[in-house]
Amino acid sequence: MENERSDPVHIKMPSAAIAVAAAALLAAPSHAAETDAAASAAQTSGWFANVGAGQSTFNHYPYRENDTAGQASFGYRWAAGPALFGVEAGYADLGNFRPKSSASVSGYDPARLRGYTLGVNTHVNVASHWYLSGRLGAFDWIGGRTYTDAAGVPVNYDHDNRGWGVDYYAGVGAGYDFNPHLSLGLNYDYFRAKQDTVNLSGGLTTVSAEYRF
Repeated sequence: MENERSDPVHIKMPSAAIAVAAAALLAAPSHAAETDAAASAAQTSGWFANVGAGQSTFNHYPYRENDTAGQASFGYRWAAGPALFGVEAGYADLGNFRPKSSASVSGYDPARLRGYTLGVNTHVNVASHWYLSGRLGAFDWIGGRTYTDAAGVPVNYDHDNRGWGVDYYAGVGAGYDFNPHLSLGLNYDYFRAKQDTVNLSGGLTTVSAEYRF
């Protein structure tokens, strides 16, 4: 959503600390080999499918609401060194939400946000089995919202009334690769959905499962 010295001290290193540091350096190659092996297990070019469920959050007047939400995507990634880079397409439903205070924003009825996604993503192993991920792309959204004007006439901001558009989504995540095919992660994605006076932008926090073919 929208927004977000000290002087150097010279310390004499004890010999014990030097010994510990040397041992750590000697152990680093074997640990790196283990990390590389785990990383290479997931760094395989191919198709993937991802599904996540969690909670959406809306914080634009007059909506201050959370709801159960989810998303699903599929795509293809290419291995490039220690990382995977790919393309994806999917669908996100951020659920329904209501005005926080019916007294202060009377006339607004519940709204809904959902749409299709198309973008790029990355999956990078940073330690044995652990990974970081990122995604960015276009969000083709439809948002239903009804407002009763001063004359008492319902104004429906839906597909035919500018309650739709193409904006963007962006997200980050972290998780665990159980094996070369299956991962479990925690993600946060922001979906911008604003057109004229309609602002239904929201965030989505999910737990996701991914399968790589």
